Amino acid sequence: TLQHRLTTLTARPLPDGFLARNAERLALLGLCLLAFAWRVYGLSFQSLWRDEVDSIRFATRALPQVVGMFTKPGENGPLFFALLRPWLALAGSSEFALRFQAVLAGVLAVPLTYVLARRLMEVVYPSYPATVHGLTMRNLALVAALLVAVNPYLTWYSQEGKMYSVLVVAILATQLAFLAALKQSRWWRWALYLFLLAVAVLLHLMAVLVVVVDVAWLLLLWPNYRRRWLPFLLTLILPLAPYFALVGWWQLRLFLKADFQTGHPFVPLDEIASGLLALYGHGASP
Repeated sequence: TLQHRLTTLTARPLPDGFLARNAERLALLGLCLLAFAWRVYGLSFQSLWRDEVDSIRFATRALPQVVGMFTKPGENGPLFFALLRPWLALAGSSEFALRFQAVLAGVLAVPLTYVLARRLMEVVYPSYPATVHGLTMRNLALVAALLVAVNPYLTWYSQEGKMYSVLVVAILATQLAFLAALKQSRWWRWALYLFLLAVAVLLHLMAVLVVVVDVAWLLLLWPNYRRRWLPFLLTLILPLAPYFALVGWWQLRLFLKADFQTGHPFVPLDEIASGLLALYGHGASP
């Protein structure tokens, strides 16, 4: 089994020498440098497009308007614009300055992915080594970090002055907190998970879908972590009341009132499905 092979590899003697002891760390550092170079190259080749101009416009509005986004229904990403405001004040609003924060977030996603992959392996396979010396088949986390470093989709959004690159970092941090709470079910660990989940949702509303991933993880880890269901559900129930008070009524009107307008045209589900199928089947470039 995989667990037996990992245990066998762990039991083997490790070679001496600096490179052997630090090969994995050096490889991870190299991936971070690769991710940085891959993302910063051509960062200002294209001019700002509409959504990036909106980022500047929303972040540089009067401070009461920026703060008001946190309680105004239908607003997406208020935390991102609040954080972008001081960044623009320091770095400026050029193409390079606006997008460089996304570059830094994209690079940070590489080591976070590495750590998350290792933590997940430790949860699934308790005998997985806490530390690995040298480059061996045990370095599955490095493979995950490599995929993140060179992924063209992640690179694209690491070169855009929007919240998506920062959102990836927030989701990775949320999942790290979730695994920590699974390993040791302490109230403050679940509170940290809830806090990071709230940060992610305030960066983008669709981040709430990460809860579906966490439910799937719990199902896959059943029955070893069946006792974690209760604290997990209690953690998710806590914010329901303030969430509904802020935006829940707006969403209810969206579903219950046929004439309620969101600012975007209505698209039937079959058209959405056929459009996605066409894009994924033929590529988005045409």
